[in-house]
Amino acid sequence: MDLEEEEILCPTCLENTANKLFAESELEKLRLAKLLMEDMGVNLAGVDIILRMRRDLFALRNQFD
Repeated sequence: MDLEEEEILCPTCLENTANKLFAESELEKLRLAKLLMEDMGVNLAGVDIILRMRRDLFALRNQFD
């Protein structure tokens, strides 16, 4: 998956299987990435930038709360 290769999503891999588990926060990133790429035509680099800006915005909001 390109999102994993670009380290935008980070699943937890299960031992001795090809299965991967995604935390709720990773699933939210996946939903947003899908929306950005399929519905809005944003490329992978753009998705990465938008998700980083979103993370930083939430961190700043938490500092002020």
